[in-house]
Amino acid sequence: MPGAEVETAHAAYEAFSRGDGSFFEFLDAEVEWHPAAHFIEGPVHGHDELRRLLDSFRQAFEELRWEPLRIEQGTEAGEVVAVVDVVTKGRGSGAEGRVRVAHLLRFRDGKLIWGKVYPNAAEGLTAAGVDPSA
Repeated sequence: MPGAEVETAHAAYEAFSRGDGSFFEFLDAEVEWHPAAHFIEGPVHGHDELRRLLDSFRQAFEELRWEPLRIEQGTEAGEVVAVVDVVTKGRGSGAEGRVRVAHLLRFRDGKLIWGKVYPNAAEGLTAAGVDPSA
């Protein structure tokens, strides 16, 4: 049976893909998010900075979804790793894309407090102490 953090992660991904703003209900007010380095340098902190980052992606893409393929407990307390397909459709161009990444997530008191995007899913799984081949 999955832990509470795994269930919370599933619900957060569903909320993100709906795009209705409910995603932020799953985040601590001081959340720290480390995007993939090729998107932005350094972490973003708090709801406002993360909202601005996500809004910049939503301006570029007509469609932006996170489709979790695998969500597991990490080896540290409150840690979850998710292998996620980022699905996009370019605004204007209509070009469709799908990129597989991993999100290493840390939860406390039912809220996401920290997250890091790994452009290589196997690296993210390994960082969480999860066997990428399993």
